[in-house]
Amino acid sequence: GQYVARGSTVTISWDTNNFALGGESLCTLTGGGITGSELQNGTGDDETGTVDVTVDARTSFTLTCPTGVSEYIIEVIPEGIEI
Repeated sequence: GQYVARGSTVTISWDTNNFALGGESLCTLTGGGITGSELQNGTGDDETGTVDVTVDARTSFTLTCPTGVSEYIIEVIPEGIEI
Protein backbone atom coordinates (compact mmCIF):
# COMPACT_ATOMS: atom_id res chain seq x y z
CA GLY A 1 0.00 0.00 0.00
CA GLN A 2 0.90 3.63 0.12
CA TYR A 3 0.24 6.70 2.25
CA VAL A 4 -1.34 9.86 0.83
CA ALA A 5 -2.71 13.12 2.20
CA ARG A 6 -6.47 13.30 2.76
CA GLY A 7 -8.22 14.45 -0.41
CA SER A 8 -5.41 13.30 -2.70
CA THR A 9 -6.20 11.93 -6.13
CA VAL A 10 -4.56 8.60 -6.87
CA THR A 11 -4.41 6.71 -10.14
CA ILE A 12 -5.36 3.04 -9.97
CA SER A 13 -4.03 1.01 -12.89
CA TRP A 14 -4.48 -2.62 -13.89
CA ASP A 15 -3.31 -5.17 -16.43
CA THR A 16 -5.32 -8.38 -16.44
CA ASN A 17 -4.02 -9.76 -19.73
CA ASN A 18 -3.16 -13.44 -19.46
CA PHE A 19 -2.84 -15.36 -22.72
CA ALA A 20 -2.62 -18.75 -21.01
CA LEU A 21 -5.67 -18.47 -18.77
CA GLY A 22 -7.93 -15.96 -20.48
CA GLY A 23 -11.08 -14.72 -18.79
CA GLU A 24 -9.86 -11.14 -18.45
CA SER A 25 -13.32 -9.83 -19.32
CA LEU A 26 -14.64 -11.55 -16.20
CA CYS A 27 -12.46 -9.44 -13.87
CA THR A 28 -13.93 -6.73 -11.65
CA LEU A 29 -12.30 -3.83 -9.83
CA THR A 30 -13.98 -2.50 -6.68
CA GLY A 31 -13.22 -0.01 -3.91
CA GLY A 32 -13.09 3.75 -3.58
CA GLY A 33 -16.39 4.15 -5.38
CA ILE A 34 -15.29 1.99 -8.33
CA THR A 35 -17.97 -0.47 -9.36
CA GLY A 36 -15.99 -2.64 -11.76
CA SER A 37 -17.60 -1.08 -14.83
CA GLU A 38 -14.23 0.47 -15.74
CA LEU A 39 -13.05 -2.99 -16.80
CA GLN A 40 -16.04 -3.65 -19.06
CA ASN A 41 -16.66 -0.23 -20.57
CA GLY A 42 -16.62 -1.56 -24.12
CA THR A 43 -14.04 0.92 -25.39
CA GLY A 44 -10.47 0.06 -26.22
CA ASP A 45 -8.62 -2.68 -24.38
CA ASP A 46 -10.43 -3.47 -21.13
CA GLU A 47 -7.53 -5.70 -20.06
CA THR A 48 -5.47 -2.63 -19.17
CA GLY A 49 -6.48 0.76 -17.92
CA THR A 50 -6.44 3.44 -15.25
CA VAL A 51 -8.96 5.36 -13.19
CA ASP A 52 -8.43 8.38 -10.92
CA VAL A 53 -9.91 8.20 -7.42
CA THR A 54 -9.99 10.83 -4.65
CA VAL A 55 -9.02 9.30 -1.31
CA ASP A 56 -10.48 10.80 1.88
CA ALA A 57 -9.97 7.80 4.18
CA ARG A 58 -8.28 4.40 4.25
CA THR A 59 -9.39 2.73 1.04
CA SER A 60 -9.05 -0.83 -0.16
CA PHE A 61 -9.13 -1.66 -3.88
CA THR A 62 -9.76 -5.24 -4.96
CA LEU A 63 -9.18 -6.74 -8.40
CA THR A 64 -11.08 -10.02 -8.67
CA CYS A 65 -10.53 -12.40 -11.59
CA PRO A 66 -11.32 -16.08 -12.21
CA THR A 67 -7.62 -16.80 -11.53
CA GLY A 68 -7.42 -14.99 -8.19
CA VAL A 69 -7.83 -11.83 -6.14
CA SER A 70 -5.42 -8.93 -5.61
CA GLU A 71 -5.93 -6.23 -2.97
CA TYR A 72 -4.22 -2.85 -2.62
CA ILE A 73 -4.72 -0.53 0.36
CA ILE A 74 -4.19 3.23 0.43
CA GLU A 75 -3.79 4.80 3.86
CA VAL A 76 -4.45 8.46 4.65
CA ILE A 77 -1.75 10.32 6.60
CA PRO A 78 -3.28 11.56 9.86
CA GLU A 79 -3.53 15.36 9.94
CA GLY A 80 -0.83 17.07 11.96
CA ILE A 81 1.75 14.36 11.33
CA GLU A 82 4.70 15.00 9.04
CA ILE A 83 6.60 12.22 7.31
